[in-house]
Amino acid sequence: MRAPRATASSPGPSSMSGLSLASARTCALSLCKQGLGSLGRRRYFSPIRIYDSGASTKGWDVLFRTRFAPSPHVSGEARPVFIFHIPKTGGTSVFDTFRAGIGAEHALQISDHQDTSRLKARIDAEIAARGTMLFKAHISPLRLAHIPGLVRTTVLREPVEKTISNFIYIYRRRHDFQRHYNFFITRPGYRGGRFSWGDFETWIREFHFDNRTIRFLVNRNEGLLDRSHMDQAKRALESCELVGVTEELGRYMAILSHVSGLRAEAPIVANRTSKAAMDIDPDELRRRLPRYVDQDAELYEWARGRFASLAAQFPTISSLMAPPIVRRSPTLRERIIAVRRANFTEVGQRVASRLRRARNRLRDIAMGVSR
Repeated sequence: MRAPRATASSPGPSSMSGLSLASARTCALSLCKQGLGSLGRRRYFSPIRIYDSGASTKGWDVLFRTRFAPSPHVSGEARPVFIFHIPKTGGTSVFDTFRAGIGAEHALQISDHQDTSRLKARIDAEIAARGTMLFKAHISPLRLAHIPGLVRTTVLREPVEKTISNFIYIYRRRHDFQRHYNFFITRPGYRGGRFSWGDFETWIREFHFDNRTIRFLVNRNEGLLDRSHMDQAKRALESCELVGVTEELGRYMAILSHVSGLRAEAPIVANRTSKAAMDIDPDELRRRLPRYVDQDAELYEWARGRFASLAAQFPTISSLMAPPIVRRSPTLRERIIAVRRANFTEVGQRVASRLRRARNRLRDIAMGVSR
């Protein structure tokens, strides 16, 4: 598809850096009239280039900014929180729980594909201009420089359970991940949605899901891991003020609420995965998996010990014991907020993802796959 030619009324991506403020306002107001709607609050627009990774030139890197009143659900001494979300550890549940407590307008989820070289500057701007108090991103703590006053936190999960959950989650969302989808459709049990230990083991090796927590923390997706990577992973965790474990997520969130001053009520359960796709005895699976997560297991025990020491400092703080609630679908207002915070490059990638998902689902229908 040919890129639109830049004109005086429709500047292209390459001309965005020199865009005047008046032109940016005209462009932004035009887009609002096309369906972004109104939040009923005072807003302003500024042409800010953000997270230009150079990998894509889709759209314009214009950030829509909306001013919000301070959240009434944070204490006067509240500190902003950044969640370094290791996938399949409960980070989304933590983020959703606190977002529900302080309001969606004061929480920001940073997309995986965005460049993090200027992340510190963006966080500083978000806190100062909008009063954002909660951040989450799928990045290692090593990729974010120290910010005074920011509560850095992450959560670890028992590695065998985490690896199983990873496999099931990616299978359920296989239409979004082309390489994984191409792997799954070659498996003998794909039509019935059942996978053997051989399928699981091949997936671990082919996609490097062995010791995945350490790989995430040290940004090493391929190759062998050695002792230096374990030490580096521990340094990443030591840079966090709080390191929780999924198995004690309720108590971790209670401590995080106390330390940060952010409100948290009933925990929200998100992205819970079923193990129905595994055509192997669960006990047998747990006997075979440890050799692929031996270093993760060592790191997890270290993190558990650290969390136990932390919890001992707050003996009067109990877990968030309210009955958990299933995550609801976002409201229209929350969707509008998310759209305003996304740059156009991100929107373009979301559209491409939806097209890829639809294509793969049609392929499944042609193959007679019902799941």
